[in-house]
Amino acid sequence: MVVKKESIRQTTTGTWAASSTVTVLLDRIGLVTQYDLVHQATPSATFLGANQPDGLYRPFQNIQIVAGGLTYCTLPSDGGGQGGTLQHYLNMLDGLGIGYPSGGITAPDLTYVPIKLSFHPGVRPLKKDGMHNLFDLSAFIPAGIESSPQITWTTNGNAVMDDAVTLTSGVLTITAHRVLGSTAEIQQEMQIQGVMDILALVQSGAEGVLPNPNATGFIPSWIGQIQSPTAVAADFSLEFDLVLGGFLKRVTFLVQDATATRPARASDELTGIRLAIPERGIVVFQYDTERLSGSLPLGVQLNADDVSPYGGASAKGVYPFDLRAYGPTMLEQIMGYDTRGRQTGYGKWQQTLLTNTAGDDLLMLTERSLVYQGRLSNS
Repeated sequence: MVVKKESIRQTTTGTWAASSTVTVLLDRIGLVTQYDLVHQATPSATFLGANQPDGLYRPFQNIQIVAGGLTYCTLPSDGGGQGGTLQHYLNMLDGLGIGYPSGGITAPDLTYVPIKLSFHPGVRPLKKDGMHNLFDLSAFIPAGIESSPQITWTTNGNAVMDDAVTLTSGVLTITAHRVLGSTAEIQQEMQIQGVMDILALVQSGAEGVLPNPNATGFIPSWIGQIQSPTAVAADFSLEFDLVLGGFLKRVTFLVQDATATRPARASDELTGIRLAIPERGIVVFQYDTERLSGSLPLGVQLNADDVSPYGGASAKGVYPFDLRAYGPTMLEQIMGYDTRGRQTGYGKWQQTLLTNTAGDDLLMLTERSLVYQGRLSNS
């Protein structure tokens, strides 16, 4: 009794069109544990000496993975393509690669640049030995069970990558990593991966969590938001509500400056951020953003100063917070902060904003998991 694990590039693809919404139907097969999207971008020139910061990822203004009327994965869609930049940087943090093999198009390379974004629903993108965990059942997209699974790709204009080099065409290919089998076979695989132990805590209500005896797994339910402050804010006086209703794995902020053609990331606006739980009278954490930036890895193909003068730099204005590090229970340290049953206002993001100009935005991506009560298989 063994599940089948497969990585399949589906035959259906998406064709890029400027400033459009491109819908690609997904294979209705299995429980999908990771989608890899490759944009085969064909520019008007070689990109040598060109390509503005973030240029490779800006054609992904937004990606939404939807099935059965539910949105499983999404990005904050700002109009400038920084949602794609945000997801690229998280891919690097998760060990899923830098996303492209070459930034310039010259023989004998391809005539296009293949740019990859990965969407991993679960909380374990890597195994303990550092290998990619492609079939991580800690959360999944039930593509083979729900109706009409599809990816919606929101694109930008053809000048989104550079001042001089435009995007002339592009094809989106999709590879699904999925688990197939009977319910008993999938549950056995979940047992091997330790997911059944996590489910047992949720089913029984152990560790003080809300009991859900009908839980059969976890599904992603990401939330992308755009906040547009209207003024500076001193001493953590700018407040936004924490997204509630599930297990919060990670919340990432991207600070965007108001510039003409391609809004740029900025490091001089958001200078301090903390997460407070007012009803408990506690501050979960409080960060100086400069300290956080200094702890992040190199941002590849993201900054004008990637190479000179320092030999590399972390991504400006990108601030990820892994909430599992602060979970008080074993379940929360695996799945993320448990906000089920909490009322609006339970958690507050409190921020210090040093500068502000009309058009400046804060992009927020909350990677959230919900308890799943559906079928694991059609057999």
